Amino acid sequence: MNVSVEMYRRLVEAVPEGIWVVDPQGRTLFSNQRMADILGTDFESMSQLDCFTCIYPDDLADAQRNFFRTLAGDRRPFDFRLRRVNGSPVWVSISCMPMCDDKGIQVGILGLFSDISERKQGEAALRESEERFRNMADSAPVLIWLSDTNGRVTFCNRQVLIFTGRTEPQLTGQDTLELIHPDDAETVGSSVFAAVQAQRAFQIELRLRRADGEYRSMFTAGTPRFVGTRYLGHITITVDITELKRKQDHVLAMQKLESLGYWPAACPRL
Repeated sequence: MNVSVEMYRRLVEAVPEGIWVVDPQGRTLFSNQRMADILGTDFESMSQLDCFTCIYPDDLADAQRNFFRTLAGDRRPFDFRLRRVNGSPVWVSISCMPMCDDKGIQVGILGLFSDISERKQGEAALRESEERFRNMADSAPVLIWLSDTNGRVTFCNRQVLIFTGRTEPQLTGQDTLELIHPDDAETVGSSVFAAVQAQRAFQIELRLRRADGEYRSMFTAGTPRFVGTRYLGHITITVDITELKRKQDHVLAMQKLESLGYWPAACPRL
C-alpha cells in the first residue's frame, strides 16, 4: 500500500514525542510541531536552529559525547537538560539513531524527545524531602529506623549508628535480630513479623546490644508507612529505658521490703 506524503505528515504530527533530525554538524534537517513546543519556539523557526545552540554551556561537552556516540551507532537512550528559546530549562529523555541515505551514507541523526520535566521535578522534590527527614532524624535523641515491606532496614539515623557501632551500609538491607538479646530475639521477631504482615503498629520491649557489648533495655514503637493505600514498610522509634527500669526495680524492691516491715538504713528512700 502506498502511503502519501500527507499521511506521513499526519503520523509525524500525531506522535507525542518531539522528532528532530539533524545533520552531523547538528543543523536541523526536519522536525515536528511537538519538538518546537518542547523548545518553546514556533515551527517555522526550527529550521534555523542547530541542536548545540539549545544546550547550556556547562552541558555542551556531555551533549557532544552523546551526539558522537549515537553517530557511532550506540542507540542507548539518555536523559538530558535542554535550554528553551527563552532560556528556561526542559528535561528530556532522548532516543537517537543514525540516519542514512539510499546509498547507506550517514547523513545525520534522528532523535525522539520526551519532556520529562515533571518527573525530574518530582524526583528533586523527593530528594529534598528525604534530606529534610534525614536532617531531622539525625538531630533526634532517639534511634529511628525505616524498614521495607520485608522488615529489612532501609534507613537508620545517626543515633542508631552510634549506639550499634555499625555503619549504614552494614545495617541497610539487613534485619536487626542479631543485635537483639538471644532470649528476646524469637519473641521480637514474631511480633514484628506479625505487625508487618498485618501492616499495623506495634510496641515491644527488648534488650539491644550496644557497641560496647552491653545489652540495654529498649522500648520500641513501630508505625506502618503508606503512600496512598500502598504499604511501604514501618518507621520505628527506639528509646533506651535501662536506667528507668533500674529505678523502677529499685523502688519495687524497697516497697517489698517496706511491706515486710524492714527498711535497711543503707538503702536511701528515692
